[in-house]
Amino acid sequence: FSAAINSREQLTPKTNAQSYAIELNELKRKEAGDYDPYDHSDIEHPTTNFETLIHLLKSSFGTGILAMPLAFYHSGYILGIIGTSVIGLLCTYCMHMLVRTEYELCKRKKVPSLTYPGTAEAALAEGPPFLAKLAPYSGIISNVFLLMYQLGSSCVYIVFISENIWNVVNNYWQVNERLIFVMLLLPLILVTFVKNLKLLVPLTSFANFITVVSFGIIYYYIFQEPITFEGRLAIGQLTNMPLFFGTVMFALESIGMVLPLQHEMKNRAHFSKPFGTLNVGMFLVTTMYIVMGLFGYLAYGDTVKASISYTIDPESKIAQVCKLLLALAIFTSFSLFMYVGVDIIWNHMNLKAKFDQKPHPQLWDYVFRTLLVSFVFGLAVLIPYIDLFISLVGALCISALGLAFPAIFDSSTKWYHLDDSLKWWIHGKNLLIVLTISNTFLLLYQLGICCVYTVFVAENIKNVLDQYMANPVDERIIMVIILLPLVFINYIKNLKFLAPLTIVANVLTFVSFAIIFYFIFSKKVTLEDREPIGDYRDFPLYFGTVLFALEAIGMIMPLKNEMKNPQNFGSCCGVLNIGMLAVVVLYMMTGLFGYLAYGKHVLGSISYTIDPENIAAQVCKLMLAVAIFTTHALSMYVAIDIVWTQNLLRRFEKSYYVNIWEYAIRTCLVVLTFGLAVAIPYIDLFISLVGALCISCSGIAFPAIMDSCVQWQSHRGVKMVLIHAKNVAIALFALLGLVVGTATSLEKIIEKFGPIESNSLNSTST
Repeated sequence: FSAAINSREQLTPKTNAQSYAIELNELKRKEAGDYDPYDHSDIEHPTTNFETLIHLLKSSFGTGILAMPLAFYHSGYILGIIGTSVIGLLCTYCMHMLVRTEYELCKRKKVPSLTYPGTAEAALAEGPPFLAKLAPYSGIISNVFLLMYQLGSSCVYIVFISENIWNVVNNYWQVNERLIFVMLLLPLILVTFVKNLKLLVPLTSFANFITVVSFGIIYYYIFQEPITFEGRLAIGQLTNMPLFFGTVMFALESIGMVLPLQHEMKNRAHFSKPFGTLNVGMFLVTTMYIVMGLFGYLAYGDTVKASISYTIDPESKIAQVCKLLLALAIFTSFSLFMYVGVDIIWNHMNLKAKFDQKPHPQLWDYVFRTLLVSFVFGLAVLIPYIDLFISLVGALCISALGLAFPAIFDSSTKWYHLDDSLKWWIHGKNLLIVLTISNTFLLLYQLGICCVYTVFVAENIKNVLDQYMANPVDERIIMVIILLPLVFINYIKNLKFLAPLTIVANVLTFVSFAIIFYFIFSKKVTLEDREPIGDYRDFPLYFGTVLFALEAIGMIMPLKNEMKNPQNFGSCCGVLNIGMLAVVVLYMMTGLFGYLAYGKHVLGSISYTIDPENIAAQVCKLMLAVAIFTTHALSMYVAIDIVWTQNLLRRFEKSYYVNIWEYAIRTCLVVLTFGLAVAIPYIDLFISLVGALCISCSGIAFPAIMDSCVQWQSHRGVKMVLIHAKNVAIALFALLGLVVGTATSLEKIIEKFGPIESNSLNSTST
């Protein structure tokens, strides 16, 4: 009976599979009986409730809280309070989901505990067939996300420690910052040799104590300043909301530590009680973040820097002591941050099992820890601004680990164990969380394109009007004028009806390109004073721009699905290959000859660069504006499909006013992109940002990952290795482009709005 229960496939016939699966899962639940995993914990050094709370607080009180005043500067004080509270509640809820799922799976399997990857694999195995197929790979995926996040955070902390020490020492001696790095290496290795969480309690308690002292000093300086609402924004600019969200998510979420901390507790059941360790800890953390962000912003306003510790009087001895205390706090808790990374590689990637068979296994353990710390240290030294990049990676990992994955695990675990009255609520709620994450990149990309198009249309019209008006025209006025036509053109719902507009747009575009090439070749096309290889620091902008220009990933599936003969789309000489060949050749010609003709005088668009006073050039600009305007609805098609068709339609389809609701959604989306375009009217930087942030994932990394998943069981031997190696290389290339390109674009956009004093810690908010 037990063997049959543990092998659902043996008893599940090919017909009526779901019915048998439900019955067998019910038998599993009955067989589990009164088994309580919490009664079977065998921890050598269990931690008390208070000790676990201390660990949880310290894992959340990192560098992120110091950037909260800047986060509130981005969001405004009202939106900052509301946003931090909502994000805190969402993170806490997802942590509870993870703990509940792990507990239920432990009961069914009669095991004391499961790791995060173990929970992932067990949860998907308990779910519907389409998720059960992914179960063998879910542990690896979870480990990769966890490892990237934890090691990335450790890199940030090394940079943070070094910079705080250097900022103090540099007031008295001129010291190379990398010398501070080198001096830290041995102590960091030694503190990582502490293996047991209970033995880390004294260090963590000490770190918490000096952190509280540092916060006391910071609050002393904050309240020395006038706390005023004058000149402080209640609601910040919409374009700065991602910076606020990234800071709060990176700082609040400690999903990697939830299960390890709970497993080490003496009274594990207390962890997730209403007034248990998790709720109390997250309440304190969220409150502390709100207080620090609110009063820090009200005190310093727009003069606040990336870290509040850098904002307080830099010449004060007390402020210098504060920096040293914060550096010491992060240092003493460094081993806690490395705990998950060490656990994943050493315990869950079979390294421990291999070296346990060799002489001196403890020595190999210490060697491994030394190498891992040295690796993280090397990244921090080689790229001392790595925190700018790691915060982006952290935000990406956390959105999966902390929000999407727990929702998937919860639904999968409960798939066959819910009453009909609860089934749709649970799965609908979890699906909403997952869809919010999975569609984000595609939605951002399509909306970003529409923002760029709005700016492009307005700028081209402005460039023409400026030649005839006494005073330059504000492009925002032109944007307001074209808003209503943009709304109306997006009321066209069917791609077939957009075809005539697309044909007109293509004709106008080709005529405009001919005019542009005429002006280009009217100039002297020369290699003189033209750089064959540009400044490497500008390559991220190049990468983002080219990706934005070439990629049409969001339209690939809709266009193919709307074809009369879809099989012709991807054939050797099909629509896709011919279209992309023509596009690439045209882009190369425009880029090469445009640069050779105009050199460093080239502007954000080649249409802005050609002779502004020439009538033909003005006609060219107007035709391009009309062409882009007529295809705005095509670019908005995917965004509308994600928001309306995939998410909102089911709610309104039975309503008598369903069409009115659809037009309202279309109007709101156009107005949203219009608002972003008005807020950031810098087309070149907008193009680079959208390309690097969204297309590197949706157009490069995600297809490579999907290809590996689909072909995982289809090939063996060398061919399998080559396929997966190719896809890994593509994904890594995309990740590099995403991180570097996005960071560079954001930096340039911030510079456009005016200089903001910052330093490497600014990454946390980025």
